Amino acid sequence: KSMVDIYLGQLLKDKKASVTLAEVHQYYQTHSDEFRIDDEVQWLDLFVSFNRFANPNEAKQYAENLWKQAGNGGDFVEIVKKHGHGDSALRGGEGIGNKRGEIFPKELESTVFALSDGQVSNLIPTPTGYHIVKVTKRQEAGVRPFDEQTQKEVRAKLSSKVSQKEYQRVIEDLWR
Repeated sequence: KSMVDIYLGQLLKDKKASVTLAEVHQYYQTHSDEFRIDDEVQWLDLFVSFNRFANPNEAKQYAENLWKQAGNGGDFVEIVKKHGHGDSALRGGEGIGNKRGEIFPKELESTVFALSDGQVSNLIPTPTGYHIVKVTKRQEAGVRPFDEQTQKEVRAKLSSKVSQKEYQRVIEDLWR
């Protein structure tokens, strides 16, 4: 078994290395559905509850003050931990959900997916209070770029196909 593996490894070594960049690119172009990525976002959530204030106006003033701090380069996570009223402080400021349909509360989804990396939203009113969100990482839906990582994956896939095909050819030749 070891000798067979060594023999086949030596025989197929040159075949694996023969996958060209043009073949890799051709595979990428014709199988673009394999390289689709979903809309995804990592975000932080700062919540100001109406229940903590005498009236909604006070809550709004408090939220606007926090929004100014966050917009002026303040550490968003620290602001959430020190001044937020929601459970996101327990998660290091992280909001709930990363993909469309998973974002909670639902009222935030359109805003979260409208922002780019590093952007802070305006105040988002909800029935229970105000939210301020910051997007930390945004991945747009589409096709993965033809970068080194993608090329490496395609090359490995094509090399595996070449090896399997050549392996079958060698076995058939031996049987004959």
